[in-house]
Amino acid sequence: MKDRNGAKKLYKAHKTWLAAGVVAAGLFSIQVLGQPTAHVRASETAEATTTTVPVSIQYVVRDTNQTVGSFTLQAQVGQSYDDLQEEVTANLPAGYALARESLFNTNDDGFVVGQTYTKTYYVTPTGEPTEPVTTTPTTKTITITLIDQAGQLAPVTTQYTIPMADEVPVATVEGTVPDGYKMLPSQGSYDSDSRTYTIPIYNVADAQQKAADAVDQLAAAAKAATKTISVDIVDQVSHDLLDQSTYTVAKLGGIDLDEVLAKVPTGYNVNEAGVSQDPETGKYYIPVYKPEDLKAQADNALNQLTEAIKAATKTISVDIVDQVSHDLLDQSTYTVAKLGGISLDTVLAKVPTGYNVNEAGVSQDPETGKYYIPVYKPEDLKAQADNALNQLTEAIKGATKTISVDIVDQVSHDLLDQSTYTVAKLGGISKDTVLAKVPAGYTVNEAGAIQDPETGKYYIPVYKPEELKAQADNALNQLAEAIKAATKTITVKFVDRDTNAEFVTRYTIPVDSGVPMATVENSVPDGYRMLVALGTYDNETRTYTIPIYNVVKTQEKLTKAVDTFETAVHKLAKKSGATLTAPAVTQPAKHLPQTGDATNLAASGLGVLAVVGALFGLAGERRKHA
Repeated sequence: MKDRNGAKKLYKAHKTWLAAGVVAAGLFSIQVLGQPTAHVRASETAEATTTTVPVSIQYVVRDTNQTVGSFTLQAQVGQSYDDLQEEVTANLPAGYALARESLFNTNDDGFVVGQTYTKTYYVTPTGEPTEPVTTTPTTKTITITLIDQAGQLAPVTTQYTIPMADEVPVATVEGTVPDGYKMLPSQGSYDSDSRTYTIPIYNVADAQQKAADAVDQLAAAAKAATKTISVDIVDQVSHDLLDQSTYTVAKLGGIDLDEVLAKVPTGYNVNEAGVSQDPETGKYYIPVYKPEDLKAQADNALNQLTEAIKAATKTISVDIVDQVSHDLLDQSTYTVAKLGGISLDTVLAKVPTGYNVNEAGVSQDPETGKYYIPVYKPEDLKAQADNALNQLTEAIKGATKTISVDIVDQVSHDLLDQSTYTVAKLGGISKDTVLAKVPAGYTVNEAGAIQDPETGKYYIPVYKPEELKAQADNALNQLAEAIKAATKTITVKFVDRDTNAEFVTRYTIPVDSGVPMATVENSVPDGYRMLVALGTYDNETRTYTIPIYNVVKTQEKLTKAVDTFETAVHKLAKKSGATLTAPAVTQPAKHLPQTGDATNLAASGLGVLAVVGALFGLAGERRKHA
């Protein structure tokens, strides 16, 4: 057994024995395979058996029933209250004496193992002031009873008297288990009032025999089980049923391929790629063919396709249009083969004399499929272009536009001048005309001139050099102060990859810096390690999410996986008669843990049956492929 953090005490209220249950399950699986497990003999820990019982003493004032003191001691088994008079007298609260009815000679029968005792002594004041005194107990008694699940052995009860802060070592408890037995801590119970654990135990040899019987029963059932496989051999050209056979085989077996191929008639080839199985009935269909029949079928299909293509036709409509006057000069319809087209010469023959074809303008209506061929007379096209140019020239000569210009102080944002200019449509304003409006002492910021895209107004920024310098100095100072005061918060969220538990740490740092990796590593919870390569970052929330894993738990998972693998290997060896070297016995933990998953005999037995099932399945597949 291994030490587990957080499970070192024998008892904590409302907890279960998780760690003990997990380890017990692992040890049990090894026992089923016949591996020996070391035990500490009961004789080696006999000295741990208790010979004392706890006794609580209280001092109560006879007249007021006020408790003025108490303490707990460990009395020897067989002693009586009369034997404790020295301790009772020595622990009397200051200022009090025993009342007459509390004097000794109680004549009780003595203390018995497994019982707890409480005694009240009445006292009377002696005149000296005192305060109630309570003595804190320094030891505790733990009782552990082992119960045979099969009822073949009488319960084994052992008591341990230990300091209050200590725990009962696991090895000590295991040493009380009878030879040939093992504990099931995960199925145990605890009584907090009497500090008593009741733990079931089981006979290892009986468990092994039950598992072996179950394996034998499963093997016998697998051998006896059969299934029926139906196979139809069909001519894939004529679809004739050539053979219909039924085979009875082992449940996990299959049909020999040669046995099926023997049913294929002479002269036929098997189309292996076409083999199929009916998902409802499970029947297999094997398509076969004669090469000459398959070729004839393909030739016939090709001939039918060729004839269909030859017989198919389509209609093409073509309109020839004067692109200048938009007159329709010719409209023709052509019937051609489905995969054919119209001869270009046929179309061009319909173009009237004196016209040229505008090949770049040819188009097709995507809905009707009709083609449009634009044509033109060169003289008509030139006259059309000249007319358009003349119209544009006249429009440009008479057109004017208005340009608005605002001159603005870029430091104070004051409007220094606002002017409007009327100019030719394609003209502009003289630069000197605009600069003449700039007040004396100002310089023009030509790079900053802009135009409002909506109104078309121009804005000319100007400045006095001394004011611009003062503005720049002030802005620089403000920026420096803002940078000094600016911070950002970085959040690092560690997520346990096994439990999804989250551990969040936040760092407030200057806006232009980052969190050192050493600082992040120091924030990782104890016992964990980071998986930085699997981390993610959310830019909006400045949050890093980094997976972490518990080092101890990860090692335990690895150990458990190895144990499971060894269990399967030993089972294989047992079935095949091979001899394996026994693995080293897992070292027990120093203390008995208190929490655990319930792992019972039936669950472990099922694990063995699953391995056997896998073996039979593998054997069936090998026969099938053979």
